[in-house]
Amino acid sequence: MEKESLERQIGQRLRKLRQLKDISQGVAAKVLGVHRHTIAAYENGAHAPDGTMLVKMAIYFGVTTDYIVGLEDNNLLDIMHGNDATKNTCFINHYVKDIWRFH
Repeated sequence: MEKESLERQIGQRLRKLRQLKDISQGVAAKVLGVHRHTIAAYENGAHAPDGTMLVKMAIYFGVTTDYIVGLEDNNLLDIMHGNDATKNTCFINHYVKDIWRFH
């Protein structure tokens, strides 16, 4: 896959995930620790996130990094429904915050 199409693929997936969670670019940026302009650049395919950011995104959105980069089409948010997805995402976010606090 060419770099340009990879960046576009990541941007499309990120936008879809953000919209499924019904959050703004600003909220996504705050949660992921970047500026809103960075999220916009990712979504527009202007820039690709580094490996660390891909992992943060995967954890926050409840998907794999392979899904974000387009290597798989199954997305846990599509599989899980309603409160189960919210509960699992909240649990993961809480766990990740504890881990990030120590780094």
